[in-house]
Amino acid sequence: MIDNDGAQEVVIATFFLDNNIHLALDTVQVREAIIIETDIVPLPSSLNFIEGMMNLRGAVVPVVNLKKRLGLASTEYQGVRKAAIVELQHTAIGILFDGVKDVIRVARSDVKTIDASIQGQDKIIHGVINHCATDRIIELIDPSHLVSADQARALGRSVDQTSLAPQTPAARSVTTKYVVFSWGQQEYGIDIKYVREVETVKTSKVETAFQGNLICGSIMVHGKNLPLIKMGSICQQHPLENEEGLPPEQNIVVLDVSNNSFAATIDSVKEIATVNEDQVLRTSMIPDGAAKGIFQPSENRNIVLLDPQVAFAEHLADIESFNILHDKNEQYDGYAGEQDKRNKYVTNENSYLVFSAGRAFAMDLHFIQEILPNATIISTPDTSNYLKGIVNLRGALVPVLDLREFLGFERDESSVDLHNLIIVTIDTHRLALTVDTVSTVARQEGQTKVPSLDERLEQKRDIFENLVTIKNKAGELEHTLVIDPRRLLDHIAFTKKTTVREEA
Repeated sequence: MIDNDGAQEVVIATFFLDNNIHLALDTVQVREAIIIETDIVPLPSSLNFIEGMMNLRGAVVPVVNLKKRLGLASTEYQGVRKAAIVELQHTAIGILFDGVKDVIRVARSDVKTIDASIQGQDKIIHGVINHCATDRIIELIDPSHLVSADQARALGRSVDQTSLAPQTPAARSVTTKYVVFSWGQQEYGIDIKYVREVETVKTSKVETAFQGNLICGSIMVHGKNLPLIKMGSICQQHPLENEEGLPPEQNIVVLDVSNNSFAATIDSVKEIATVNEDQVLRTSMIPDGAAKGIFQPSENRNIVLLDPQVAFAEHLADIESFNILHDKNEQYDGYAGEQDKRNKYVTNENSYLVFSAGRAFAMDLHFIQEILPNATIISTPDTSNYLKGIVNLRGALVPVLDLREFLGFERDESSVDLHNLIIVTIDTHRLALTVDTVSTVARQEGQTKVPSLDERLEQKRDIFENLVTIKNKAGELEHTLVIDPRRLLDHIAFTKKTTVREEA
């Protein structure tokens, strides 16, 4: 049963039978989830739902045919057999599934206990979860009801208990559970404590307006906008991008590293493996200690165990800046007289949003409310001073300034219907700026006064605050002009038709 010592969340591993029956086990109860690569040997005179015995790294493990145990009409398993290894009465037991689906975190309050009056005597299924995000009803298995205590002890006596390595002194070694996934032809593992969940998302939902270093866009996961990371560039084993782009559906793993949440692309989840740290082969295969080592569960498998704290270390600043920017939009609703409220979500001073509008520019992150990719601008009559029209921002009409044209660059006609917009707030005003692309959020490495400018920009010198030194995507230092939106606002003569004053 799920207890977790009063924890507010539980982590469950979900499996399926016959493609339409979704089951789950609390990961605390799962020693590992494996692909069975050896024969299952029948166990004479055993329970009718015991498929037989298998060899698990020298340990003889009884295997439960869950379809038989649940009384399903079809009791055969197709394709490669997979099993979750649990421990009952000090006996390791394998539970057969058709496949591993994902690993998710759910609130304890979402786990609904099945009323005793509608349960059979077995009570194998002790709870259900209506997982709205994936449109699944997931049934929770209580392994302690798969077999009785006496049956578990009998099974233990039926096999050679001396071969069950987890009960020997080796079991006192440090073990860690890893979520094992594939990328290209290689398998990787990440400590389950960093994994929030694993799921499949539609790549049509990936927004690409915000990019930088490893971040290739963002994806909405359960109402939270998360940066999407190129796992290939971390693994350094495969091309960063498929030339044909992402498939219509993409598997992702959602991680939390140093209190920063993000999603990373993976090919597929393979298993949950319990790894004896003494059996990990240490390696320098991936630079800077990003790999803790290699785990070899069998002769032909080499799982690279990643250390997220090291693998993502130099990119956490970009991830944190992304989350700060989007947390402001998600948590902050209201502007007049709320400057302190807005600033409390910005923990990094001297951080800038870098974007292009004819050339690269930057803006203090404090002024940025949000980024709108592929937005539609509503044309209004008699617009002037480079105002293109208005945008409907969740019921508020915000004037749109063509920043490229305002700065004297030729208008980009490649996208006449959809526009990338940056929404900025200045005191009680909001203004949308059209930009070519949004590059990244970067910290200031240094600053100096605004230098001599070319004739085009010299006419707008008063809107530039200073010249900052920041790192570009390649890690090289670049000098970038900083636009002060307050001066930009002063530079424009707003008429009553184009000024939108926010109510407190």
